Amino acid sequence: FEYQFNVLVAATSSEDEMVALTGYLYAGAGVVATVVNLVGSRACLSVLGMQGAILATPGCLLAVSVAIFTSLSVSTTFAGRLVDLSLRWSINNTVRSVLWIAVPNSQATAAKPWVEGTVK
Repeated sequence: FEYQFNVLVAATSSEDEMVALTGYLYAGAGVVATVVNLVGSRACLSVLGMQGAILATPGCLLAVSVAIFTSLSVSTTFAGRLVDLSLRWSINNTVRSVLWIAVPNSQATAAKPWVEGTVK
Protein backbone atom coordinates (compact mmCIF):
# COMPACT_ATOMS: atom_id res chain seq x y z
CA PHE A 1 0.00 0.00 0.00
CA GLU A 2 2.84 2.37 0.78
CA TYR A 3 4.36 2.12 -2.69
CA GLN A 4 1.02 2.52 -4.47
CA PHE A 5 0.14 5.51 -2.30
CA ASN A 6 3.50 7.20 -2.86
CA VAL A 7 3.46 6.63 -6.63
CA LEU A 8 -0.11 7.89 -7.11
CA VAL A 9 0.34 10.90 -4.87
CA ALA A 10 3.62 11.84 -6.55
CA ALA A 11 2.00 11.57 -9.98
CA THR A 12 -1.10 13.59 -9.15
CA SER A 13 -0.10 16.10 -6.48
CA SER A 14 2.29 18.95 -5.89
CA GLU A 15 4.98 18.68 -3.23
CA ASP A 16 2.92 20.70 -0.75
CA GLU A 17 -0.13 18.50 -1.37
CA MET A 18 2.01 15.37 -0.86
CA VAL A 19 3.22 16.67 2.49
CA ALA A 20 -0.32 17.57 3.53
CA LEU A 21 -1.73 14.17 2.49
CA THR A 22 1.02 12.35 4.37
CA GLY A 23 0.28 14.43 7.45
CA TYR A 24 -3.43 13.68 7.18
CA LEU A 25 -2.62 10.00 6.66
CA TYR A 26 -0.52 9.65 9.81
CA ALA A 27 -2.89 11.79 11.88
CA GLY A 28 -5.88 9.74 10.74
CA ALA A 29 -4.06 6.46 11.28
CA GLY A 30 -3.11 7.55 14.79
CA VAL A 31 -6.70 8.43 15.65
CA VAL A 32 -8.10 5.21 14.17
CA ALA A 33 -5.44 3.09 15.89
CA THR A 34 -6.20 4.78 19.22
CA VAL A 35 -9.92 4.07 18.86
CA VAL A 36 -9.24 0.47 17.86
CA ASN A 37 -6.86 0.06 20.81
CA LEU A 38 -9.41 1.50 23.24
CA VAL A 39 -12.50 -0.29 21.95
CA GLY A 40 -11.91 -2.51 18.95
CA SER A 41 -9.18 -4.87 20.10
CA ARG A 42 -11.06 -6.08 23.13
CA ALA A 43 -14.32 -6.37 21.21
CA CYS A 44 -12.61 -8.21 18.36
CA LEU A 45 -10.99 -10.71 20.73
CA SER A 46 -14.24 -11.18 22.68
CA VAL A 47 -16.48 -11.66 19.64
CA LEU A 48 -14.15 -13.34 17.14
CA GLY A 49 -11.72 -15.07 19.46
CA MET A 50 -8.01 -15.36 18.81
CA GLN A 51 -8.38 -16.98 15.40
CA GLY A 52 -10.75 -14.27 14.21
CA ALA A 53 -8.49 -11.55 15.57
CA ILE A 54 -5.53 -13.07 13.74
CA LEU A 55 -7.55 -13.05 10.50
CA ALA A 56 -8.92 -9.52 11.00
CA THR A 57 -5.87 -7.71 9.62
CA PRO A 58 -5.43 -9.81 6.46
CA GLY A 59 -9.21 -9.74 5.90
CA CYS A 60 -9.36 -5.95 6.09
CA LEU A 61 -6.29 -5.58 3.89
CA LEU A 62 -7.82 -7.94 1.33
CA ALA A 63 -11.02 -5.88 1.26
CA VAL A 64 -9.07 -2.65 0.74
CA SER A 65 -6.96 -4.33 -1.96
CA VAL A 66 -10.12 -5.28 -3.84
CA ALA A 67 -11.34 -1.68 -3.55
CA ILE A 68 -8.03 -0.38 -4.92
CA PHE A 69 -8.11 -2.95 -7.73
CA THR A 70 -11.63 -1.99 -8.76
CA SER A 71 -11.12 1.77 -8.46
CA LEU A 72 -7.50 2.90 -8.50
CA SER A 73 -7.31 6.45 -7.18
CA VAL A 74 -5.54 8.50 -4.56
CA SER A 75 -8.53 8.17 -2.22
CA THR A 76 -8.65 4.36 -2.38
CA THR A 77 -4.90 4.05 -1.88
CA PHE A 78 -5.15 6.59 0.95
CA ALA A 79 -7.80 4.38 2.56
CA GLY A 80 -5.64 1.31 2.01
CA ARG A 81 -2.62 2.92 3.62
CA LEU A 82 -4.78 4.22 6.48
CA VAL A 83 -6.16 0.73 7.17
CA ASP A 84 -2.66 -0.77 6.88
CA LEU A 85 -1.10 1.63 9.39
CA SER A 86 -4.07 1.65 11.77
CA LEU A 87 -4.28 -2.13 12.03
CA ARG A 88 -0.51 -2.50 12.28
CA TRP A 89 -0.47 -0.10 15.23
CA SER A 90 -3.49 -1.66 16.96
CA ILE A 91 -5.00 -5.13 16.57
CA ASN A 92 -1.89 -6.61 14.95
CA ASN A 93 0.31 -5.59 17.92
CA THR A 94 -2.30 -6.86 20.36
CA VAL A 95 -2.54 -10.25 18.67
CA ARG A 96 1.24 -10.66 18.53
CA SER A 97 1.55 -9.79 22.22
CA VAL A 98 -1.17 -12.27 23.20
CA LEU A 99 0.42 -15.03 21.11
CA TRP A 100 3.70 -14.69 23.03
CA ILE A 101 1.91 -15.41 26.34
CA ALA A 102 1.68 -19.11 25.47
CA VAL A 103 5.43 -19.41 24.81
CA PRO A 104 7.72 -20.17 27.77
CA ASN A 105 9.89 -17.17 28.72
CA SER A 106 13.18 -18.87 27.88
CA GLN A 107 12.00 -19.73 24.37
CA ALA A 108 10.34 -16.35 23.87
CA THR A 109 13.53 -14.52 24.85
CA ALA A 110 15.52 -16.50 22.30
CA ALA A 111 12.97 -16.51 19.48
CA LYS A 112 11.14 -13.17 19.75
CA PRO A 113 13.83 -10.93 18.20
CA TRP A 114 14.18 -13.26 15.21
CA VAL A 115 10.44 -13.78 14.73
CA GLU A 116 9.52 -10.11 15.20
CA GLY A 117 12.32 -9.00 12.88
CA THR A 118 11.51 -11.51 10.16
CA VAL A 119 7.71 -11.54 10.26
CA LYS A 120 7.23 -7.82 10.82
